[in-house]
Amino acid sequence: MKWIPIALALCACRAPKPPAKGEFEPAAPYAMLFRPYQSWTYHVAAGAQDVEDDTATSVVVKCRTDKVVPFRGGVTSHIRCDLPTSISDETGEFPLDGVWMANEIGLWHVTPGMPPTLDNATLILEARPSEGHVDPDRLTGNDEFAEIAKRDDAWCATHHQHLDVENYSTMCFGGEGVRSGAYGWKDSSASHDARFELAR
Repeated sequence: MKWIPIALALCACRAPKPPAKGEFEPAAPYAMLFRPYQSWTYHVAAGAQDVEDDTATSVVVKCRTDKVVPFRGGVTSHIRCDLPTSISDETGEFPLDGVWMANEIGLWHVTPGMPPTLDNATLILEARPSEGHVDPDRLTGNDEFAEIAKRDDAWCATHHQHLDVENYSTMCFGGEGVRSGAYGWKDSSASHDARFELAR
């Protein structure tokens, strides 16, 4: 009878090692968020049902990836957007702004002001997304509800969080990055909403 060395047997049972630092490739729907110095220009309409609404406050917002840092098994991206304070005071921060992380599980957005770790992040879109409501047991961060939908060739992720007020955001991820979306917050007395689309 031939015996297999214990060390060899243990190695066979272990899960595959995550990719080495710098080897990870983000999934296609959001890969552009991790391209160094990538930039996007959006038309943002606050207080509107759509970006064509003439009664809305409409501005151009530019976003740029200013730092991409790989880690073992994934990559981190720092994206900065120039949403005017006059709008952010009403609607909250632009959803694309901040620190993003990607690993084999999917795309994560780090809670503003927190260190860039997955423990401080919300899973926005899985690497292999599927349509429908996200199982409550799979919600992360401060999410109370999440839903994924397919619109043409884009995957749209809607997330609701309830802290001091109810916050929501929808982002549609296409090959060019975040293609469009909506975000805002509401409480018992008011709601503040904005919609945005990538400039063509």
